[in-house]
Amino acid sequence: DFQYYRPAKGPAAFIVAPILDASTKPAGVAAFRFGGEQLNRIMHVRTGLGATGETFLVGPDHLMRSDSVLDKAHRTVAQAFLHPQQGRADTEAVTRARAGQTGAGLTANYLGQPVLAAYAPIKLGNVTWAIVAEIGQAEAFAAVKRGDLVLLGFCGGGVLVLLALMPLL
Repeated sequence: DFQYYRPAKGPAAFIVAPILDASTKPAGVAAFRFGGEQLNRIMHVRTGLGATGETFLVGPDHLMRSDSVLDKAHRTVAQAFLHPQQGRADTEAVTRARAGQTGAGLTANYLGQPVLAAYAPIKLGNVTWAIVAEIGQAEAFAAVKRGDLVLLGFCGGGVLVLLALMPLL
């Protein structure tokens, strides 16, 4: 998991694996420092999420493990670790995902705005991260509202046609 790493002057994670000799006895350890840029490349793909949507990862401390595209001032990995109280993503979706639940529904995002959110846990050894995809509620249901207006227009038009034809029946 990510933690503040002084030589990197910011948060970093390490992937560590044993190196075994031909007889499967430990011969060493390989360690790779993981800074998060790779995660951001994946998490910042916003296809289908419109102007208000994003996907992000959150750790067990409710701090970001990928950078937000909507709140770059407080909810990047670096900012969240520098200012944990301002960088928390303490939402219902994050809490449910960290508890092992997968689901979707209407809720509030970390800015207090209404969103349609989908969430799931990601187990990394004995650590559970939350993966969350959100889109603003108004944007998510805009097409449905447009469809409702079209349907209402057809129904209203049908009623007017029937009223106009009633004297002829």
